[in-house]
Amino acid sequence: MFRNFFIVFIEIFWLTGCASNLSTSKEEDLVTKFDLGNEQMAKFKTVQNMGSEPEQNAPVEANEKINPDKNKVSEVQDQKATGQNVEMQASDQPESDEEVIEETPEKIDMPAGYPEAYVAYDARFKEMWSLFKPVFFVGEEFTMSIKYLGLNAGTAYITTMEPVLMGDKKVWHIKAKLKSADYYKYIYQLDDTIESYISTESFLPLKYQLIQRESAQEIDDLQLFDAEKLKTFFWYRRLKRGILNKQEQSNHMPKYIQDSFSALYFARGLPLVKGVVYEYPVVTRAKIWIIKLEVVAREELTFKKSKIMALKLKAETRFPGILKKKGDINFWISDDEKRLFLKFNAKVKIGSISGDLLDYRGPGEKGLKH
Repeated sequence: MFRNFFIVFIEIFWLTGCASNLSTSKEEDLVTKFDLGNEQMAKFKTVQNMGSEPEQNAPVEANEKINPDKNKVSEVQDQKATGQNVEMQASDQPESDEEVIEETPEKIDMPAGYPEAYVAYDARFKEMWSLFKPVFFVGEEFTMSIKYLGLNAGTAYITTMEPVLMGDKKVWHIKAKLKSADYYKYIYQLDDTIESYISTESFLPLKYQLIQRESAQEIDDLQLFDAEKLKTFFWYRRLKRGILNKQEQSNHMPKYIQDSFSALYFARGLPLVKGVVYEYPVVTRAKIWIIKLEVVAREELTFKKSKIMALKLKAETRFPGILKKKGDINFWISDDEKRLFLKFNAKVKIGSISGDLLDYRGPGEKGLKH
């Protein structure tokens, strides 16, 4: 199981205290809330709505710049077309110095102190990005019911927002709001917001923020990803039972990564051939996790009384948080050009959590009320 969008669901629905007064989460940019340097403020502050829709369901513009050798890409694509396993193995250390030098002549441009393991990651996962084409529709909205131990615990609203300007770069913006069910507030109440900002050129994340307003705690979690310096920065503030906990970290990161929310959209844009295993790194709170994503089946599901074919995916890795052991999560994506998020389920330390699509609105359709 991996600490992506679904794992965030698991963590924020975890029953850690009894109900109390809850302040509603506000729409804000955490870059302005934490004490950041001038360079980071200028680089990562969201300053303007673009008001225009990027090209949908098309190759990322920067793929030509980051693609590996075209012959190697063709070989991978040929394997994919014949159903062969295109497994991207993730090792903590490169197999040999010769392999690293041969595959990554750009090594001399790496920043000082850049881990050798990440050099190997960059050579390996560059290939995965060559297979990716974004499935990204500005204005689409998903509504999903979230159940814990079989009970309706709340609702998740996932929206692809208008592109924005961050510093001098145009970025895509995705957002999820999580709200507890009315009756569930007597057990545990929450009103949380997750946002991710992604480069329109490379589909690499630039900023992730999580604002949690819950019965037992208030959390502000900001993560920045500097692709030029190959570093990630993390700021964290939690107020729980009157005790304030603050954290601040920075670390090197591989070149080809996703954050814990954008990772879901990245999966949506992969070829997703049955029997094929896809791997890519996720950076969360200055730590690196490798997602292993396998297409295990093609199944028929029912959505709004209509039958729809879906791809069943199994995702696996190790991740921080309440679920530290290796595990897996299953989720289903429609097997069509829209790649709709339909369903997920996972076992947790106590019981299980699941989600089902209740409603979907495409671009230009009447928005959801939440």
